[in-house]
Amino acid sequence: MKHLYQKLIKKYLRYKNWHNYQHHNKIHWRVFIIFILFLGTMFLYFTPVSFAAPTTPSGLTATAISSSQINLSWDAATDDVGVAGYKIYRCAGLACAPTTQVATSAVTSYSDTGLVVSTAYTYAVAAYDAAGNESGKSGSASATTQAQLGNTYY
Repeated sequence: MKHLYQKLIKKYLRYKNWHNYQHHNKIHWRVFIIFILFLGTMFLYFTPVSFAAPTTPSGLTATAISSSQINLSWDAATDDVGVAGYKIYRCAGLACAPTTQVATSAVTSYSDTGLVVSTAYTYAVAAYDAAGNESGKSGSASATTQAQLGNTYY
């Protein structure tokens, strides 16, 4: 009888331990799932989401500095979550529409270098935010690179 009693206790303890282990695992999975949901909620809460495009930059000016450089400057755009940067568009000529993006800038100025001598360029600028929304293009501004000065012999 003592032997039978010991067998029953062992079976009970084995079942009890297995049952506790299984229950313990379920608790871990529940905690893990709750933790993942919490992280996802915090990510969405602290990630800036913007559905509105930034305002269009204004006051674009283009100034020829040399035979191969034109400097641009403009007034800052605004956005509900902040402007991430500006896209600079350019075309060669005075009567063209700037459609080719040549650079980006995090500030409200840009120096375009490596240009062709005595050539007219037209520029436009658009702002974008961290969500990828892009404003309309600014009004265009044009400048012509300076003529290259030849060597003067005396």
